[in-house]
Amino acid sequence: MRLACFKKFFQAPQELAEVKEEYAKFSSCTGEFNDHDSIEDRWSSSPHSWWSNYGQDAPLLMSLAMKLLSQPASSSCYERNWSTYSFVHSVKRNALTPARAENLVFVHSNLRHLSRSDTYKKGETRMWEEIHLNLLVAWEFLKLQTSPLMSLSCRVCLLEMLTLKT
Repeated sequence: MRLACFKKFFQAPQELAEVKEEYAKFSSCTGEFNDHDSIEDRWSSSPHSWWSNYGQDAPLLMSLAMKLLSQPASSSCYERNWSTYSFVHSVKRNALTPARAENLVFVHSNLRHLSRSDTYKKGETRMWEEIHLNLLVAWEFLKLQTSPLMSLSCRVCLLEMLTLKT
């Protein structure tokens, strides 16, 4: 797994060989990493400060460590995705297949990202997200009907879903 990570970040063969050599010195505490303070501070200081203090002798490994240590540990992206999924796949729309629901979440999330740009907010595209999502839901609703004749209550429900409140 470590080698796959190295190959992903260092694609040039020369850099890959160099970072492998740096890691070998780091893990075996040889070369520049053989200093007593360097070894003791691995356990007493934070990883970020340790790499800032002792990582200059392994620049490639230090850059990778700083990138990895700078990533926030948060589940907010997953929670946002689950929130969108619960919006798309609600109690009223529980007959959607998982693949269809996943596609709707994908479209909704990407439209939300697009809607943050200024060009999206102006003109005809500003209401596209609501219109598109309602049409997709209505299409799924129609596909799920097994009876060739829809009941009056189904037609009313469909009309309510297609009606956009502006």
